[in-house]
Amino acid sequence: MAIPADQVGGPLSADRPLGLTFGLWDLGAQGEAWHLVWEGTEMEGRAHEFGHLVPVESTVTFQYRHNAYIGVEDTYIARYDSPPANHEDDNHLALKAQDEKAALLWFDVSWLPPEATVETAFLKAQTWTGSGTLQVGAYRILRAWEPKEVTWVEAAAGQPWSAPGCNGVGTDREGTPSAVQVLSAPEALYSWDVTRFVRDWVLHPEANHGVVLKSFDGGTVQYLLRASETGGTSGPRLEVRYHFPTPAPTPTVTPTPTPSATPTVTPTATPSPTPTATPTATSTATAT
Repeated sequence: MAIPADQVGGPLSADRPLGLTFGLWDLGAQGEAWHLVWEGTEMEGRAHEFGHLVPVESTVTFQYRHNAYIGVEDTYIARYDSPPANHEDDNHLALKAQDEKAALLWFDVSWLPPEATVETAFLKAQTWTGSGTLQVGAYRILRAWEPKEVTWVEAAAGQPWSAPGCNGVGTDREGTPSAVQVLSAPEALYSWDVTRFVRDWVLHPEANHGVVLKSFDGGTVQYLLRASETGGTSGPRLEVRYHFPTPAPTPTVTPTPTPSATPTVTPTATPSPTPTATPTATSTATAT
């Protein structure tokens, strides 16, 4: 359904709802009741509560239960679990120095069509507990993993990582982080620039395997992050700013004027002058 911009009664903005009413016309009706307009259970009248349109914002937030979104998976893996354990049901994510604990996150971004141009994309996570400083990088995961099965040893049941801990560079994950943040306080929000990842995921959804957060610092510093299903509005989120290309204007065809006929000049006969008789002199008799 398309509505001309000049029909909406004012400027468009991301926070301005537009009233919407549906009608049914009976083209074959003979009486006065030839159309119905639904307003709840009433047949006549118009009410903006029946439906509304909201212009799509240029920034979208992918976060568990934000605008009914549920396309997120997150968990963590721990080096010294014995036996290797899955932490998908834990109420937090964990990060620890010396790559002892790492957090895996995945967001479904298929809502964004391939023609969308991603300007920026930031992964944001909030610390829950922890102290000291911990340098954490965001690495792109290169293979599929199962949230309810992943451990330090396996990406999924019976499918081991190329190197334990999602550490096979070039097979399990990329070797260079897209961004690095230094965690330094509890209940603080941190963000990682993952624009390059998201741009590729929009064009190639099958290549979206998420991000792993890791720290290779020395020491024993550990931070817990709020997880999606228990963190509410403090849970991890992916904020993407994008735009759609401006449609090229349709060229207007300028009609070519039809050449008009050039009038033909008809020659007009020019009358020849009629010769005039010249009188002849007559001799006059002279008297003698």
